[in-house]
Order: sequence, then structure tokens, then C-alpha cells
Amino acid sequence: MKLLTLSDDLVNLMGSLLSNMELAKLVYYTKANPLAQPDFNIVDIAPFGSKERIIPHPFDIDYTEDVRSQIHIYFPILEFENNQIVEDCLVFFDVIVHTSLWTIVDLDHKKKIRPYEIARNIIHELKDVCSFQEMTHLAVNEEFQAIRVQAQILKWNDLHANDY
Repeated sequence: MKLLTLSDDLVNLMGSLLSNMELAKLVYYTKANPLAQPDFNIVDIAPFGSKERIIPHPFDIDYTEDVRSQIHIYFPILEFENNQIVEDCLVFFDVIVHTSLWTIVDLDHKKKIRPYEIARNIIHELKDVCSFQEMTHLAVNEEFQAIRVQAQILKWNDLHANDY
């Protein structure tokens, strides 16, 4: 990956997730049955959308203002091969969910855990582009808990096919 495309690459990762309505509903709706809710304009949860929920930076651990779910996508560290090429890049997908929203029911009324369902959708959506390495539970603050999905990007060029 070139340093020149770093911003575009992150935006395209976000765009790839925005092609998945199930993922969008899990993040957007706060009801116990988010998958039974109507489809919506998925761009609303993108950066700068009216209900922004997919965000290109780490979560603010002091945030407690709203009951919501969010996905934070960012590169925690970049290793340079030389001054312009990024090598062995990790990407974090932090699935941040208010503690009152962790339990949901699916369309068959089966109980599920929202952050694990969000993580499952992230992995499914990006399985051809990323090598997923680890998933970790993080206690964020008194209102939010998180699942961090860590991956290494394998196919940088494939990211540009999903511009939104």
C-alpha cells in the first residue's frame, strides 16, 4: 500500500461494510429485533451521515451521551518499508455497543449477541480482502463494551472496487 492511498483505503474498507444491510441494521437500530426493522438509506450511517455509526478513528472512551452501536475502523500502527510504502498493516474494527443493547433476537426469534453478530458480518464482508487474526473483548467505560476484531489487509487493490 502506498502512503498516498492510505485515506482512500480506509474509506473503501468502510464502503465495503456499507454494502451489507444486515450489518447496517445491527449497528443502526437500537431495538431488540434490529433485523426485523425496515431497510434504510445505508449512507446515513457512513461518515458525515445523519446517524453516523461507521467511524474512521478510535472510540472516545469518555463518550456516554447516547445508547447506540458503532464500528470504529482505523490503522493502529503502520510499518514503512521505505518512506512511501506501508507494509504489514494492521486494521482494527472496534465494535462498540452500549451494554443495554448486547442481547438481540434474530428473525427466527433466536437470542443472539449483537457485537458478535456485527463482528461476524464484518468478517464475512471482508474475508477476501483481510486476514482476520484475533478478536478481543474490551471494557470501554461504564456504558459501553467492545469487541475488537484485528486483521491484516491482504489485497489492497480489491478495496478500490467498493467505493461508495
